[in-house]
Amino acid sequence: AFSEHGVLMLSGVLNSERAIAVSIRIMRVFVRLQRLLQNDLELKLRVERLEGRQDRSDDALGELFEVVRRMMDPPVPERRRIGYRREELVTDASLEG
Repeated sequence: AFSEHGVLMLSGVLNSERAIAVSIRIMRVFVRLQRLLQNDLELKLRVERLEGRQDRSDDALGELFEVVRRMMDPPVPERRRIGYRREELVTDASLEG
């Protein structure tokens, strides 16, 4: 695999017009690739940060929706029954009659 340093060293050894022109082109390609990769890395980092924000927002929205659901459907309070209470049913035959 070539690197820009290898191309630079090779252009120092090869001393023709054509070798110099080719090495300049290759160096420009390496610089372009580095910029593209750097931009790609920056874009990747920005997307990851946005995903992190989205995850936090999703969590917050989930909690918010849960609170709203609870407010829309409040629990029904237990109501006291109106009337007489029977403490226990009389089942003994001697007491009935």
